[in-house]
Amino acid sequence: MQEENKNNHENQEICFSEIRYRRLFEAARDGILILDAKSGAIIDVNPYLLGKLEYTKEELLNKKLWEIGPFKDIFASKISFKELQNKEYIRYDDLPLETKNGKKIEFEFVSNVYMEDQRKVIQCNIRDNSARKAAEKLTLKLHEQQEELETQLQSFNKQLNSVINVISYPVFVKDENSVFLFVNDAFCKMLGIDQENIIGKTLAESLPEDQMEHFFKIDKLVIESGQENTCEEMLTGKDGKILTIITKKSRYINEQGENILVGVIQDVTEHKILEEKLLQSRKMESIGTLAGGIAHDFNNLLTVIRGNVYLAQKKSGKATAASVEHDEIVKAVDRAAELTKQLLLFSRQKHVKTINLNLNDIVENTMNMLRRLIGEDIKIEKNMQKDLWCIKADKTNIEQILLNLMMNARDAMPDGGKINVKTENVTLDASYLPKVLDSYPGKFVKLSIQDSGIGMSKEIISHLFEPFFTTKNPGKGTGLGLSVVYGIVKQHKGWINIYSEPGKGSVFSIYFPANLETNAGIEKEIIETGDQRGNGERILIVEDEQGIRDLLQTLLTDNGYTVYPAANASEALELFIREKNNFDVVLSDIILPDRNGLELVKGLLSFKPGLKVIFTSGYMSEKNQEEIIQNSGYEFIQKPYKLDDLFLIINKVLKK
Repeated sequence: MQEENKNNHENQEICFSEIRYRRLFEAARDGILILDAKSGAIIDVNPYLLGKLEYTKEELLNKKLWEIGPFKDIFASKISFKELQNKEYIRYDDLPLETKNGKKIEFEFVSNVYMEDQRKVIQCNIRDNSARKAAEKLTLKLHEQQEELETQLQSFNKQLNSVINVISYPVFVKDENSVFLFVNDAFCKMLGIDQENIIGKTLAESLPEDQMEHFFKIDKLVIESGQENTCEEMLTGKDGKILTIITKKSRYINEQGENILVGVIQDVTEHKILEEKLLQSRKMESIGTLAGGIAHDFNNLLTVIRGNVYLAQKKSGKATAASVEHDEIVKAVDRAAELTKQLLLFSRQKHVKTINLNLNDIVENTMNMLRRLIGEDIKIEKNMQKDLWCIKADKTNIEQILLNLMMNARDAMPDGGKINVKTENVTLDASYLPKVLDSYPGKFVKLSIQDSGIGMSKEIISHLFEPFFTTKNPGKGTGLGLSVVYGIVKQHKGWINIYSEPGKGSVFSIYFPANLETNAGIEKEIIETGDQRGNGERILIVEDEQGIRDLLQTLLTDNGYTVYPAANASEALELFIREKNNFDVVLSDIILPDRNGLELVKGLLSFKPGLKVIFTSGYMSEKNQEEIIQNSGYEFIQKPYKLDDLFLIINKVLKK
């Protein structure tokens, strides 16, 4: 009885187990296919697989696996099934199947063998891979897109770095602690440091403490305020050179919320140097204008004094006690005239007579005299270029330049030393111009005078050409020597470069525009002698200074000329017309109250071509006046003049 109850219970358990299996079989969301392991005939198939393959159960039951359309491509023969029988396990991760209607679906196929009712069967579990494959494809596509984006980003970053490195302005990026994250090539070049020695550092160990303190302060200000900052700063660049820079700094916040500092630098060192030189040039122009004006009025006074002394000497004779006093007055006038001459040379308002000459000849001739002045404890070396180009210059003024610079070099070497004088041909192109104010491209003759003396500071150099500026002890110099050099060089359309450091001597380099004409030479002044008295020739004097006008009328009348004085251009023109152009010579000041003398003479020549002209002046008010006088062939006499020189010139023009 108990045995029977046990069997009934076991049968019930089996029955329940079969019911549970059938429920799982029917409800499974994977395809299940049961095969007879011996024949390969389909014993059972669950609804999920029937739905996927679009077959009915009747169409599949008892069919051989290789006879059914969905499997014909995989199990094409009994050999394939035999392999399945032998292995009792087989797996396909990607099994492409077709539905009854030809739609392709990818499945995962796993089979295993077990016993059922004393019969060996094969259970094939078939899972639809479509969603997984789609997810894998999507993942693969996303991965490919990510790789493409990363490639594009790398390419963009590379292009961006290339663009930033092409920029001539130094560019840098820092974090909020002033640590460099990026610098471009221009930044590295400016500091003379490789990029690997900058990135990840603050450069605190490379720059002076005061500079770094300033940079940190501005960095912090921009980071904390978020406001853009632009300021002028000093930076120690490559080889220890102090640069003047303008830095613009801005802040931005990256995706991680970090403060990032971006800066762009403009090196304005050369600009500042040129700006200082321009200010210096303008200052010198202003001083020159002032000096010229003073010299003009002073020369008028000296002309009156000299003329009246001349008259007094004629009346008193040479053998009187007064003649000694007269001579002293003349000496004082000559010294004063020399002073105004130097002022006019500085202000470029003294008349010069230029000829085509070779600078080597002037140097050789001047050195013979200078050797005695310089002294035996100073060695003079000459380095003169052969076939030196000529220059258009005033011989006396060039000699004055050599004299002043050589004496200046001598005074800079109280214990002796060496002076090197060098001449050379140079050709300058546009690349040289930004470095030197007043320079321009072309062919030039360069004169350099180098000494081994005490040298000069930048402060002294900035004042060097100012009139009456001197570093010598009282009584040792007037302070006009280099001012005269400056004025002469500028009047010859050249410029001066100075290089000097304390204890390292000085080099003065002067550039004169070359004159490539072949007829170089030195004109010799022809001094005429003989009777300088007039014979009633009619002279029109145009002079606004009454003292000079009265003096000239008296002196020229006494010397045999017929004189007609005029105080201005209008009066002179009226007198000229009233006298029906009957004048042999016109002696006119260049600077007149109503118009300049050049304009007056142009008008007079329209009435009487061939009229003889003599100009006089205390200084040239405009730079082109001298060129006009020289090109027109007019005579010129500089105030204050000696009366004998005036008589000589009048006689000279009358004989032309």
